Amino acid sequence: MDHIEDPLQSSVAEHVDLAYRSLDLLYEELYNAIDVLTETLLSEHRILVCGSGVASALGQVFCASLLGQQEIERPALPAICLSTDQTSLGSINDHFDRREIYSRQISALGQPGDCLLAIASPDIGSDYLIPAVRAAQSRDMRVLVLSAQSAEDFSAVLEESDVELQLPESSPARALECQLMLLNILSSMLEKRMFGLI
Repeated sequence: MDHIEDPLQSSVAEHVDLAYRSLDLLYEELYNAIDVLTETLLSEHRILVCGSGVASALGQVFCASLLGQQEIERPALPAICLSTDQTSLGSINDHFDRREIYSRQISALGQPGDCLLAIASPDIGSDYLIPAVRAAQSRDMRVLVLSAQSAEDFSAVLEESDVELQLPESSPARALECQLMLLNILSSMLEKRMFGLI
């Protein structure tokens, strides 16, 4: 990409560049992720969502889209955001290792056939997402990870049936923007699949 002097134009150009590189890199995996989410919901199971740092807010947006709507009026889809109950998060953090803030919830709430969506913030460590992934696997849940190259390495813990959408190298700000874009694509495609529009 050519160097652009204007900071505003440069930010937009970096965003567009990352969006196209991500789509090119992750095209097949995006469809795999949509398949996992669709199979989860069609089998009457739930999607549990967690994230590290600012990415936990992206998880809330994704759950809101499923419980409300993305593009079409339709019944609510079962999604639970594990980062919103501050009382539970505080209690777990007070009495146990902070890395268990999600894994304990998954051990209690997750059921075989459910899916865990873990969103790794590109600018901070996400050491509590690894225990969350392991807890989901121990409950016979499918796992979908949305990560960036600068985030935690999940390759050692993911199983063959799990899906990782890892963004190419970029700045943390551009990666977060792209993660939101991918989550919006997933929720839009999911509701279209669920209700026979594609």
